[in-house]
Amino acid sequence: MEKLFGKKILAGVLCGVLLAGTAACGGKEPEKEAPPAADTKKDYEIVVIAKNAESQWGIRQEQGVNQFAEDMGITAYQKGPSKVDASAQLQLLEDVIAQEVDAICIVPVDVEAVDPALQRAREAGIVVIANEGVGIKNKDYSLDSFNNEEFGRFMMDSLAEQMGETGTYTTMVGSLSNGSHNIWMDAAVEYQKEKYPNMQLLEADPRIESADNTETAYDRTKELLKKYPDLNGIIGASSADLPGIAKAVEELQKIDQVAIAGLGTPGKCAQYLEDGSLLEICGWDPYQTGYAMCSLAVKILDGEEVKEGMDLGIEGYTSITVSEDSPNCLEGAGMFKITKEDVSEYDF
Repeated sequence: MEKLFGKKILAGVLCGVLLAGTAACGGKEPEKEAPPAADTKKDYEIVVIAKNAESQWGIRQEQGVNQFAEDMGITAYQKGPSKVDASAQLQLLEDVIAQEVDAICIVPVDVEAVDPALQRAREAGIVVIANEGVGIKNKDYSLDSFNNEEFGRFMMDSLAEQMGETGTYTTMVGSLSNGSHNIWMDAAVEYQKEKYPNMQLLEADPRIESADNTETAYDRTKELLKKYPDLNGIIGASSADLPGIAKAVEELQKIDQVAIAGLGTPGKCAQYLEDGSLLEICGWDPYQTGYAMCSLAVKILDGEEVKEGMDLGIEGYTSITVSEDSPNCLEGAGMFKITKEDVSEYDF
């Protein structure tokens, strides 16, 4: 099977953004526009609820939230469970609603679990912004770094290139109730059928759940590769998936036989990029997401019109696109790929 080392691909507006993390990490933070004077804004209280506040992803996102708060002189902060736990996240959400905050920005673990609570939040006059939450009904807006279907196709192109556009693959998601993960994978599979007809989805196990847990992804991958020795590729939607998949592929000595693509973070995936278990990872910068969600919340609270081309003051979100599918689903331009050659430049 032919494997290709992809060249670094950065969405146009993203170039140079992710060079070395934030100043808090000892590196350069993403570029942003000069904020308006703090005294022109009301001191709103904005809470970002993460999936996992203690993960590298969650910590990086919180840095963006904190930077926004500092830039704007507004009370904005992040909360989240210590691990991916839908019940724990829901309890945090209930607590925040009871505090009567001005806005809630949430990255949901389980879309269906949080929707009723978010309805109560909106009824109480709280602005609701969702990231990775296009399936949430009770929101003012969802805000993603890209078009979700486009991201699914982006990841499938990565997998197909590594597989030489032929062979059998399967998909992995954090859970079957995770809205964005399944939208990405549905789009990836549909795109594969159209563009890569010599590839086949594993019919017996077309979608695997990892519970957003690297060890679970590792265990499930070992089971899959033992059960289906002809499996040639796996595409993962959770940032926890790729390290677990790569570890299993490495241990079973299938590095040259099984291609791996999907969402990954530099910190968790660096060693596997170095040893060749992974050739590239797809993703976006959660620093930008944390900053942009808070920026959008303030604009809504200030009564600004949300429209095509809106600038949220951070790279990747300088010209927002309104989704063709829904006017309250907004998209930035923040997709990128990282390879062995440039992984050391990233600090999250």
